[in-house]
Amino acid sequence: MNAYQPTSDPNLVQLDVIRSSGTTAISTKKPALWPWATDLDQYRSLSTRRSLWRYTIDVRDRTVVRREYGGAEDVADGPHIGFGTINPHCSAREHRYIYATMGGCGKEVAPPQGIVKYDCMAGSVIQQWKPSVDEYCGEPIYAPYCRKEGNDVTKDFKSDEDDGYLLTLLYSGKLDTSSLLIFNANEISGGPICTVPLGMRIPHGGRGTYVSGLSWSKEEIERRARLAEKIEAKGARWNEVKSDFSGLGLRLDDFEDIFGTML
Repeated sequence: MNAYQPTSDPNLVQLDVIRSSGTTAISTKKPALWPWATDLDQYRSLSTRRSLWRYTIDVRDRTVVRREYGGAEDVADGPHIGFGTINPHCSAREHRYIYATMGGCGKEVAPPQGIVKYDCMAGSVIQQWKPSVDEYCGEPIYAPYCRKEGNDVTKDFKSDEDDGYLLTLLYSGKLDTSSLLIFNANEISGGPICTVPLGMRIPHGGRGTYVSGLSWSKEEIERRARLAEKIEAKGARWNEVKSDFSGLGLRLDDFEDIFGTML
């Protein structure tokens, strides 16, 4: 997740990772086809418990000290987690906060469902949020706070490391559809500050990233949507060979409308 050299001791390297407990026996006969688990018992037979650990490496003495982060409210064992992330501004630098997905059964193995926030100084969970029992969060993505000056978007890294936003995709098993959730990174316990229905199902468990300043205009989104519709509508004609028919499934006279000035 992240590693850095503390300014207080240049002989140390701090490393935070999500690792397997190594104590859960799992089946090696994992089905190749999705869904590879249809109930909680089958999921647990194919998964192992994962939690957050800190490794302190002393390069001078060649020693390693490890400890597991605790749970919320003085619970000794941390929750079952996955998909960890930090403020990208802290990459390879000292960080304080870590965000991750959290199973819905505490320290027991369960599919990613909620969002959890760790305080590395406290060594434990300080905030968590869970959706409804039939809803599941995907990988959390940290989006640093930005401010716009004219046409320029400037990253405004304030004194607080968690002064930003956390984005995740939420899948509803009941509705079979997904939504984009946006949290204040400094207060995830309060739930999302914005929910954007996507009107379709996004495969649960996918990975993602956030790139500041990369956004499409309304016209660009509409152009890309038309291109996608063209390709989908003419998908059955991929192998048709005609002089005015391209490999993309588009007539040559469609190109100017779809690709605009790109060509």
